[in-house]
Formats: sequence, structure tokens, C-alpha cells
Amino acid sequence: MKNSSIASYLVLIFGLIAYSSQAISSKLDGYWILNEEETEKLRTPLDEKKISLPTAGRMNVSVMGIPLPGSGGQTSGGFSNLSAKQPELLRAKKIKILTSKETFQIHYLDLGKDEQIETMKRGNYRGRTSSWKASKFEQKYKTTERKVSKKGSLRKDGRLEISVSIKNKKSKNQVTKRVFDPAPA
Repeated sequence: MKNSSIASYLVLIFGLIAYSSQAISSKLDGYWILNEEETEKLRTPLDEKKISLPTAGRMNVSVMGIPLPGSGGQTSGGFSNLSAKQPELLRAKKIKILTSKETFQIHYLDLGKDEQIETMKRGNYRGRTSSWKASKFEQKYKTTERKVSKKGSLRKDGRLEISVSIKNKKSKNQVTKRVFDPAPA
């Protein structure tokens, strides 16, 4: 009789351990919606003096390292005619965050199907270094054209503040901040 109650107790403990290894308590989990007013307060004016001309004779105009539409789109020294897209965190207005011990997912609810989920894995994975705690996250990576750093943390007022830093070659570092409010499911 006692052996069966001990066995039941052990099964319960192992079940709790298995469950806790899958989930992590995070204050970031849930739905978030862009607060445009708070985001505007953090906006820094662009330095519009930065215009670069490639050596190949083809005009390429950029502001803070971001190519302007219709100006060629190719950065000098790049391997592709395609210009790099802005990170999803700078384009989405509605997001959902889900965390576990091993992954940090951001669901971009208002972007196209091929851009809807970004999954970060703890540590260095496929050239991206990611880390997170209960109330903040960070990811860094670099390509042949630029270095990108994404950070997010809860403010004292309960809002999520996101900062994305992009350093293109031959241009100044561009930092964009956005603020998200908690939203109902």
C-alpha cells in the first residue's frame, strides 16, 4: 500500500519536473500592441546629410544606411541586388510573445505569412546570439552588410520597450525604439 502511494508521489514529481522544463515564467508572454504616442516620444530625428554614391556610376541614395526607394537598392560592396529588409520588430504593430526554457518566439500578427514567427534559441545558433530572462530579451547578429542588435525590456509602467540597432558598413549606427502596451488575447 505504501509503495503504491510512493510511486504515485514520484510520478507526480516527475510530471511537474517535465512540465517546468517546458515552460518558463516570463512577464513578456502574451499579446502586445504598438503604442504610437509613446513610440513617437522616443523617436530621434534622422540625420539626412548622409548620402552615399557608389563607385560603379549607378546612383544609390541612402539615409542613415537605409537605401531610398528607386535609388538602385544595392549597397556598395554587397553580394546581392536586394537590400536588407527592416527587422520585423520595426514593422509589426501587433505581436505575441511565447517563451520556454529553450526558445523565445515572437509572433508578428499583422505581417505576411512568411514573416509571422521569429524563433530565437538560447545561446549562439546559426550566427545569432540570443538570451532572455523574465522581463527582457536580446539578440545580436551580423551579415556581410550590417550588424543588428534587438533588445526588449519591460518598463516600470508595464509597457514593453524595444530597441533595434542597425550598423551598416560606411554609415552611422541607427537606433530605433518602439513601445508596446499589453493587449487582451
